[in-house]
Amino acid sequence: MSSTLPWNPFSVCEIPHGGPASCCGVTKKGEPCKNSVKVQDTKIGHQKLTTLAREPFHLPTLQSKLCDIAKGFLCARWHRQRQAEQVGQQWYEAAVRSQRTARGTNLTLCPYLLAA
Repeated sequence: MSSTLPWNPFSVCEIPHGGPASCCGVTKKGEPCKNSVKVQDTKIGHQKLTTLAREPFHLPTLQSKLCDIAKGFLCARWHRQRQAEQVGQQWYEAAVRSQRTARGTNLTLCPYLLAA
């Protein structure tokens, strides 16, 4: 039996089921990117999030999966290659916080998470 609670990656990653219509990256000025993302890319991203929601919450593989999924929600021109790791890391940290809050306990975090 799994010791983790079910989770909703759409909620944790703040991705609405119908969107986003624009890039979830950040400009050099720290503002949200307003570039569009191809519908096919976001569709693939949604499919991957749906698949992830059905899988057990597994920390050792979660970060790499989220970094891969983030590419589907970032514009190809500026942010897909430059910010996928950063966005995936943010989503990973949000997922860890979500599980910790849901369980009412402290998960042991890796040292690199504490430095981020």
